[in-house]
Amino acid sequence: MISESEAVRRVVSVCPGFQDVWRQHLNFAHDEGEYIHINVLAEWVVDQATGRNLECLPELFAEVERILDGASRSVWNLMVIGLLEDIQLFALGKLEPKPGFDPDVVLGLLGPQSRREWFRLIARYWDAFEPDRWRWSRADST
Repeated sequence: MISESEAVRRVVSVCPGFQDVWRQHLNFAHDEGEYIHINVLAEWVVDQATGRNLECLPELFAEVERILDGASRSVWNLMVIGLLEDIQLFALGKLEPKPGFDPDVVLGLLGPQSRREWFRLIARYWDAFEPDRWRWSRADST
């Protein structure tokens, strides 16, 4: 099994367009924790999806699937709560508002495990605690 730091290293290395953002982040936040690091990637994904620049995102989410396959609970949580939930939080405006962001664009890029967890997050949190807040896809149509 891989560590949280190895999981972060793997996902942040997938997209060449993310590398400048990643270097800038590391210049200011060397050891702020893996969840802070993964949030930087989540925001970049949201920005890319908002601009419909999806070039490397299929490869990124394919790597997330590979990481989830046999992941420890801590790595699983990092990918699901750290990455997927942060993407959803951007959609809801609970993190920095991203006008024009449609999380269903990201949904279309997810593999089977991450897709299942995406909908579990919606059911567990948004539908349970903030009904009618999640206005995008609520059920897996595959």
